[in-house]
Amino acid sequence: LPQLIDLFSLPWAGLLSTVVHYCDLHNIVFDPKCLYDDLAECVKQVHVTGEMYQKVTDDLENYVHPNEGLNKYLEMLHSSGKELFVVTNSPFKFIDAGMTYMLGSDWRRYFKYIVVSAKKPTFFHGREPFRIYDPTQDVVRFEKVGRLEEGQIYSGGNIDDLSNRAGLKDKGVLYFGDHIYTDLADPILRLGWRTAAVVPELAREIRIQNDDSYRNTIQWLEMLTAIIEMMQPGSIEDSECAKLIDQWRTERSHFRDNAKALFNPQFGSLFRTYHNMTHFSRRLNRLSDVYTSRVPNMLKYDLNHCFFPRRNALPHENLHSVPINSDCILDLLKQNERLHRNSTPA
Repeated sequence: LPQLIDLFSLPWAGLLSTVVHYCDLHNIVFDPKCLYDDLAECVKQVHVTGEMYQKVTDDLENYVHPNEGLNKYLEMLHSSGKELFVVTNSPFKFIDAGMTYMLGSDWRRYFKYIVVSAKKPTFFHGREPFRIYDPTQDVVRFEKVGRLEEGQIYSGGNIDDLSNRAGLKDKGVLYFGDHIYTDLADPILRLGWRTAAVVPELAREIRIQNDDSYRNTIQWLEMLTAIIEMMQPGSIEDSECAKLIDQWRTERSHFRDNAKALFNPQFGSLFRTYHNMTHFSRRLNRLSDVYTSRVPNMLKYDLNHCFFPRRNALPHENLHSVPINSDCILDLLKQNERLHRNSTPA
């Protein structure tokens, strides 16, 4: 089952749903498998023929974000002696147009090695040789590549030759990618590289988490959970207590749904489903050492900065994220009652 977990998935899912909707509206009978395969072939062809590349390069302002701060970050890395490389599935002309738009015509000076038409994910487990690409004639040369030279543009290749010939070994490499499986899995699992995932949706998630409505919802949700856990033993012999706990459980369920809907009314958060991580989030944590919404966000940190993972509570652990003594609970109950009373119209 294909997973929709990268930037390409958004237009791909939109195309599928639009065509299916069109067929349903016009009573067109179709085989789902055949429809999927035909659309996949169409998408492949617009890449092979270069139609997609031409459409984007003709209107860069509409399709390519300037990515403010990227130039400054690359300059900082380059001036500090870091060796940068770029590996892309796109042809050189397409990459050159986009990079020139974002970084200027001298963008190649930042990168020691440039690999185009890499054919990922085959690049990570295949043995295709590197070939020298000539940008002046837009062709690849026939001669065998014995070693990788700085400033040269290469086509094809494979990750093992890149790692061995460029000396990109183990944890001394930080590899950025926007696809968990195609970009990050092999570098971290096979080569031991450090990996950084680029997840644009993260910026919106953080904005929502920093909003007062979300903070208040989560605070009260955790408090209700602590109250219910504390009061449950007394409900066995006290019917009034049991009735109150049922009301709190209903309220807790309501707040859980509210917290989820703040991110997306249909799907909730990309990273969390109620109190558990989503499948995407679990794979992200497994296959990336750090993740961010934009590469230039790294400008906020010194090049020697060390990121440490946060300690997450296991089911049998109690990190005391909320006060659990009865006095604190009573105070918060009174505070919450005042907030509800003040927010209720007269």
